[in-house]
Amino acid sequence: MDELTQVRAFYGEPAPPSAEVMAAARQRWRLPESRRRRAWHRVVLPVGTVAAGTAGVLALTTFTGPPSARAQALAAVHRIGAQSFRVHIDVQTDGQRHSYSAGEFDAVRGIGVVRDSDGGGEQRFFGDVMYSALPRRYQGPDGRTDEFPARYRWSKGVIRPPKELDGLLYGLSKNPQRALRQLDRAKEITAAGPAGGSGWHGTRYAFTTRKAEGIQAAGTLDVDGAAGVRRVDITWSYAAKNDPTKIAHTVHGLVTFDDFGVGVAVTEPPPAQVIPVDLQYYLLTGHHLPPGSRPAGWIPAP
Repeated sequence: MDELTQVRAFYGEPAPPSAEVMAAARQRWRLPESRRRRAWHRVVLPVGTVAAGTAGVLALTTFTGPPSARAQALAAVHRIGAQSFRVHIDVQTDGQRHSYSAGEFDAVRGIGVVRDSDGGGEQRFFGDVMYSALPRRYQGPDGRTDEFPARYRWSKGVIRPPKELDGLLYGLSKNPQRALRQLDRAKEITAAGPAGGSGWHGTRYAFTTRKAEGIQAAGTLDVDGAAGVRRVDITWSYAAKNDPTKIAHTVHGLVTFDDFGVGVAVTEPPPAQVIPVDLQYYLLTGHHLPPGSRPAGWIPAP
């Protein structure tokens, strides 16, 4: 174990919107309402080039008609970064047990909270810092189960830049607004017909990512008539190591957004309740950081 899994997160800062996305956002709000409604449901071929995200190069694009399906979808993705919202998350691995969580995020202030439905877990976000509620018990390197010191209730970690696809994979379970920005990298985004839910209707977009290290994601993004993201239905497929043409397992996620503009109040845990990283590392691995040292916050065995 090279780092504590409890203090890692696999997503990073969003990339700036591309020129095509910016043009789509500007054009949408310049259209009269009647024309905007008609243009929203038209499917046209892309008329511009999306920025090369890793190089940070923006392509200049001139629109002579309605923006492409890709541009409309990504405009909604970037717009959610100027809002607060509630989020509901359902994750299922290989068709087995579902795990549910829900929370609130204020994307402008960079704060948020996500709670497991069973009450056993919680993550709080403050910019690049994430606090995770410690479970009561842990399994040590010898396989024995023990309890964390009672004084510690939280671990603290720094959000790190993602590996390929990791931001989209793990981010929707942690910080969905940041994860959505990863769709800038989607290999393909196309219009897929109408979409709707309680009190809203809009357009569905289908997306596919390119395969990276045997992992590929595909799904749909639902956007309401006000250009707000409402639902993401996504499946990740993992290729078998011994046969890349076969799928070893899948992870399915269904994420919904509502209550835009909700007030979000999150407080940082008291420092005395946050377990030192080196102590947590020692309890889980049996190794000292640095070698030969006694971890901060050490509590001798009874």
